[in-house]
Amino acid sequence: MLPALGPSTLRDTVGVVGDRFVQPENYYNNNVVDWGLTGARLVARRAQLLGTEEALERYLDPYAFVRNSYLQRRIFLIYDGNPPEQDYDYDETP
Repeated sequence: MLPALGPSTLRDTVGVVGDRFVQPENYYNNNVVDWGLTGARLVARRAQLLGTEEALERYLDPYAFVRNSYLQRRIFLIYDGNPPEQDYDYDETP
């Protein structure tokens, strides 16, 4: 979990750098447009996260909850909503 970026994987972190180059505000020479689009994106992101504060307060380890939730969602999106079954059959005998 990175400050200001939130939960992500190494691949996502590299992708953020690439995404920055394709953002429309990078091609405007107008600072007002740049700041307006950036502000709108931040407000939209904050609005998406408003309901999560209550959920995080219920867990003993909010970091582990966010990490596991993020990775489960990531797997769900990678497999288009049909992730493979995980094998939970652990052999305890040596």
